[in-house]
Amino acid sequence: MMNRWVLFALSVLSGILVSLSMPNYNLWFLAWAGLVPMYIAIDGKQLKFGQKQWIAFPGTLIWSFAVHNWYPAIMGWFAGIALMIGVGLFFAATIALGKTIEERIAGKAGLFVLPSVWSAVEWLRFIAPVTKDWWFVLLPKSQWNNEWALPVLAVGGFALLSFSIVLVNVSIARLLLTAVRSKTASSTGLAGLAVSAAVLILSNLFGGASPGERTVKVAAISDMVTQNEAIISLAQSEKAGDGYVADSLPMMQAIFDVNARMTREIVEKERPQFVVWSENEFTNYDNVQMMSQLKGLAKELGVYLVVDVVWNSGKGMHDTALMIGPDGKEVGNRAKIN
Repeated sequence: MMNRWVLFALSVLSGILVSLSMPNYNLWFLAWAGLVPMYIAIDGKQLKFGQKQWIAFPGTLIWSFAVHNWYPAIMGWFAGIALMIGVGLFFAATIALGKTIEERIAGKAGLFVLPSVWSAVEWLRFIAPVTKDWWFVLLPKSQWNNEWALPVLAVGGFALLSFSIVLVNVSIARLLLTAVRSKTASSTGLAGLAVSAAVLILSNLFGGASPGERTVKVAAISDMVTQNEAIISLAQSEKAGDGYVADSLPMMQAIFDVNARMTREIVEKERPQFVVWSENEFTNYDNVQMMSQLKGLAKELGVYLVVDVVWNSGKGMHDTALMIGPDGKEVGNRAKIN
């Protein structure tokens, strides 16, 4: 068994590699091998579940801090840091659980245990009544700009993409461990890579358009109206909703005018197919005057507009993304769930 400081160093290395694969850093390819050092560090039946968890924890803590570094800004420093630590413990426990169960299963089936446990826990957390509202960054988000992995989402959702990523990590780790211990290639590891390759290939064949046909240009604009004192002064009340909600027609119109100007500028300069506005809650979904202006702007510029509106449904008020097509008609809307 390796020295414990070597084990912790391997865990830290995994934390760094997985962190670099996530949004902001965008080295997506690192996700497919980033967990290998951690897997090697916790390998072995002599390590109990708790030992595996604490060896994995330094790496998952780094990972959690890297992708949830906005927690303190939303929840305050104490709660934010405590939650980042908690998520790190949760990730470490999930990995330790999968590895512990894997080592109790004989034969080649054990290869699929950790990928299954990780993707199942990730999926269950996402749909459960309470935990679905927890702001955890999913492992598949590392692949947001990998056009070859995205079709997997159309076939099996984020759970299948999680499964495939972890399976590749486990397969590579098994190949390395077998090569070191017996100087041979692991047939199980090779089988795992083959399964993951099949998932990617079949998803690209049946999951939608070919990579060359998927490219679109999206422009995102930041209006900063929440810091514009002249616009905020047009509000009827000091504060509402998540910071504020535009609650007067002059305020709504002022915010629209800023975004319409910026939209015309970016469309003329960059020719995007989509323009996404800020999350500024500048109008209600049932405001006929503002909806008419939005539809007119989308039709004038021939683009898809995605804007933030307040939708009052029978179940309450929702912060909602509304998409309007280049024909000036509503494409659809999606209430914020997380």
